[in-house]
Amino acid sequence: MPDRGGADEARREPHRPALVAAAALVGAALQRNNGHYEPAALQLLVAALVLAWLALLAPAALARLVPDRARTTAAMLALVLVGQLVVIARAPIGMYFARPMPAQHPGFLAGLTVAAIAGLAALADAWRVRALAATVLVLTAVWLGLVTYAGSPEPRIDVVTVHDAAFAALARGDSPYSMTFGDLYEGREAFYPPGMVADGRVQYGFPYPPLSLLMAWPGHLAGDFRYAELAALAVGAAGLMAAGGFTPVAVLATAVLLFTPRAFFALEQSWTEPLAIAWLGLAAWAAAGGVPTAAAAALGLAMATKQYLVLALPMLWLLGTGRADRVRLLTTAALAAIVATLPALADPQGFFHSAVMVQVREELRLDALSLAVPIARAWGAPLPGAAYAALVAGAAGLAAWRAPATPAGAAAALAVTVFTAFAFGKKAFCNYYVLVLAAVAMAMAMPRRPATPGRADVTPA
Repeated sequence: MPDRGGADEARREPHRPALVAAAALVGAALQRNNGHYEPAALQLLVAALVLAWLALLAPAALARLVPDRARTTAAMLALVLVGQLVVIARAPIGMYFARPMPAQHPGFLAGLTVAAIAGLAALADAWRVRALAATVLVLTAVWLGLVTYAGSPEPRIDVVTVHDAAFAALARGDSPYSMTFGDLYEGREAFYPPGMVADGRVQYGFPYPPLSLLMAWPGHLAGDFRYAELAALAVGAAGLMAAGGFTPVAVLATAVLLFTPRAFFALEQSWTEPLAIAWLGLAAWAAAGGVPTAAAAALGLAMATKQYLVLALPMLWLLGTGRADRVRLLTTAALAAIVATLPALADPQGFFHSAVMVQVREELRLDALSLAVPIARAWGAPLPGAAYAALVAGAAGLAAWRAPATPAGAAAALAVTVFTAFAFGKKAFCNYYVLVLAAVAMAMAMPRRPATPGRADVTPA
């Protein structure tokens, strides 16, 4: 891949207004049915996917329709944020609340009001005001997350069951990968691959890499492993805002992620994507600051928390300045991921069974928010694995080829790649698309030109 000139890269930066619209549509799609399949939700999702790809592939054409100016983007983000806060205020917070409506929790409504005020303050010209607004937005999201946990302390979801069993196994000195855990759904739901439930127990162990369990452990010690996920989300958000130099776009793009309509439902459900978002935010901060090696290490650790984030590799290719540099960055990421996964060598057979083969054996979920569902219904069979792999590989290659070699371009390449993988995947729900929203927010927040090694390089506004 030849190196590209800086002026050409500036003209080919991803179109931010289109990314704003894509983020808003993803949030609306998840709101429809909590991230489960519904025809209208899928239509919104497809529209968002098309916009995200157009933002990367055709920024000049889009700019003739809607100029890609920082003030325009910030104003759009502010409108989306306020709209999302209104939606959150009028919908159930989560699924397992005794009192699910925000109006039944004055502290929750107060937090939404504070977030709206801070979001509008983020439009200010003064850097200190924006930095204060960013701090308030992150702290408010944390506060609302704590209110969510208090209102729904024991969500009925197997993510909680498997974490509790894994921590208990560690306390006994056993491997969390060779354990089994109780079938919370008592055979009523096809949540597991065929043959994976016997005598009321799920026949595999902890399904995530060891770094995920390690990151959740401090929260477990504090009484609820979800505290660690909330802290990770805050770290990731702070990293994204800092990566963009606390510009209005950076602060508000991150706020749209923090307050996407089903944000607190996702926190209630205990899904582990926030752990990966923490590393993505740190990677963005390092890349924007001109420290690509640190960004590569952080992306490697992101891959060591969620297996599918191997799709972040095109981002590293774009951050390099030549073939040798790109190979070095890819090697750094791979080494970070390998080192973080070394604890699995204590039980390689259990790890391979629980964290690898279970994923391979997953069958299409007909309640997934994915194009794979109507494709399977139309063809009478799921999309073949080889066809899916070719589609995702093609998306990654196209994104890496067409994206500008800038931090924003690299983030946009990551966003469209994972978005495509999920939109055609056999198992894609609310938590998967929260990760997509994080990548889209990163693409908007990141600097709009190559960063100078060794120092931050952020385009004003």
